[in-house]
Amino acid sequence: MASKQQVAGDLSLERAIESGMLVAYYAHTQGDVMAVTSAFGERTFRQLNENANRLVRLFRAHGLGPGDGVAHVSRNCCEFVEVLMATTRAGLRFTPINFHLNAEEIGYIVDNCDALAFVADARLGQPPVAARAKAPKVRLALACGGSLEGFEDYGQALAAQDGSDIEDPQLGSRMLYTSGTTGRPKGVFKHDPVPDVPQGPETPASYRPGLDRGLVTGPAYHAAPLVIDILAALSSGVGIV
Repeated sequence: MASKQQVAGDLSLERAIESGMLVAYYAHTQGDVMAVTSAFGERTFRQLNENANRLVRLFRAHGLGPGDGVAHVSRNCCEFVEVLMATTRAGLRFTPINFHLNAEEIGYIVDNCDALAFVADARLGQPPVAARAKAPKVRLALACGGSLEGFEDYGQALAAQDGSDIEDPQLGSRMLYTSGTTGRPKGVFKHDPVPDVPQGPETPASYRPGLDRGLVTGPAYHAAPLVIDILAALSSGVGIV
């Protein structure tokens, strides 16, 4: 692991950790290394970083700012990671949603978390469309992996935005919803979206950036795969499968 004093472009590792820009740091140091490999596509660190920057600019163009909510429902795919990384660097609150839920349940979470943006996987069919109708606060609805009625095309919307690093990153947060509870699921707020990157054995820092690969062993909306399998690996410069 590089020391905190090392700099990639104009971004030091220390600043990257503080501002949610670790993927940007690795995009400068190992941009062609594969960051995400999935059944639905792949991204290098450079591509992941550029799309995260485009998403931030798109969210801002629709009036989203620090503290605002973004909801996402999909299978494990590149777009999930892009939305996660965009919210992590834009001060936004990220809420991933269980893709097994029905339209009423998805709609409740999107509305309850006060999401102003909602990104949905078109491969899930009609539930996201019906869910969108139950969330009147949503200003921007994006569909990835295909088209959905009432949603903008994710790829086309991003293509119109600048992929260069944003100049004013701010660490975001997460709000995950509980499962297995009686009544409605409850939102659990977490304000530590980027794991620590300490030095030493048996830590995320023991990964070898650019060489190791991490396996995501569960659905990304679950807390453990989200933090341990996705954030810890990518924050250490290690691509995920």
